[in-house]
Amino acid sequence: MDWVNILHAYQPPDWDPKIVDRVAHESYGPLAAFLEANAGVKVTLNLTGSLCEQLAARGQRGLLRRFGGLARRGQIEFMTTPKYHALLPLVTPEELGRQVAQNNEALHAYLGLPDAPTGFFPPE
Repeated sequence: MDWVNILHAYQPPDWDPKIVDRVAHESYGPLAAFLEANAGVKVTLNLTGSLCEQLAARGQRGLLRRFGGLARRGQIEFMTTPKYHALLPLVTPEELGRQVAQNNEALHAYLGLPDAPTGFFPPE
């Protein structure tokens, strides 16, 4: 049996920007630095499109480019999810499809991912 840890990165879209900055500085940045320094380490990451938008708006496009580069190096495998962390039993199949498509578009735009993410992270 293989065990795969999945890292989940999400901040609510209306979150306090200072908290987003702090989490980027204390968590996401150190994660990127660790992976860059340890080329043999691989992770699966669920990074929401809404968080990508927040990070870009907060001047963290460099961090997003680093994550994209780590994906191209084969160190990060991205999963997809509903863009706004929708609770799946509470949305229609059409809304779920719309949010997943928007999430994939955001990951492509902000991370430069050439392909759709593999795997699916179901929020709560």
